[in-house]
Amino acid sequence: YNVSNGRYTAIRGGIHRIKARITLSGLLVGHTAADIFLRTYSSGGTPISSGIRTTRINPVAIAVGGLATIELNADVLIDATQYLEVSVAVSGSTKVVDIFGASGGWSTLEVSL
Repeated sequence: YNVSNGRYTAIRGGIHRIKARITLSGLLVGHTAADIFLRTYSSGGTPISSGIRTTRINPVAIAVGGLATIELNADVLIDATQYLEVSVAVSGSTKVVDIFGASGGWSTLEVSL
């Protein structure tokens, strides 16, 4: 995993189990949808998948103290040197939402082969 660009690059090909947990902060009543996406790319940066949306939540409905956690669990077949990225999109309001605890245990990415 490269912390400077947020990419996981496979060192061996095969089915990779992906578990991502992202905690969002700064949620307001207007934030009505949050999606988590998983995208895979060739080593040259060409998209292999258009994006797998595995979870959609209403973040405000589950938020406690302005925080809500969205999770992704997926099995993905990728070859060595291909990479994947996990992203989140929040909609329904103009206020910026942040990823909470990016340097701690609140937001995590686990990959196993």
